[in-house]
Amino acid sequence: MRYEDVNSEEELNQKVTDYIAFGYKVENRTPKYARLIKNDFSWGIFIILLFLLIIGALIYWAVKSGNKDEIIIRVKESNSNNDISTNNDFSPSAVKYCTKCGGAIDSEETKFCPIFGAETN
Repeated sequence: MRYEDVNSEEELNQKVTDYIAFGYKVENRTPKYARLIKNDFSWGIFIILLFLLIIGALIYWAVKSGNKDEIIIRVKESNSNNDISTNNDFSPSAVKYCTKCGGAIDSEETKFCPIFGAETN
């Protein structure tokens, strides 16, 4: 998963349009946030490999079936004093980030995102 920050909603819209042109699909969208996913799995290649080499097909399936390129694009919030500790999206102590909203999660034991409420992986 990659994160990209943009400076305005117009730039967010342009980035989303660019990624859609590259084959990504919009999974979740708000005025200040977009989650796009591109699935790399090809059924055509899988079927050809299945007929030619069953072992190769199984290896391809094991590697590629869960291989999704995911991008989250967010509009940066402007901070008047530029203090990074006041930014709710970034935490130097974050162990991981929510895949739905990008919010910081400070503990491995946390089962739900404190901002979005989604279950964490």
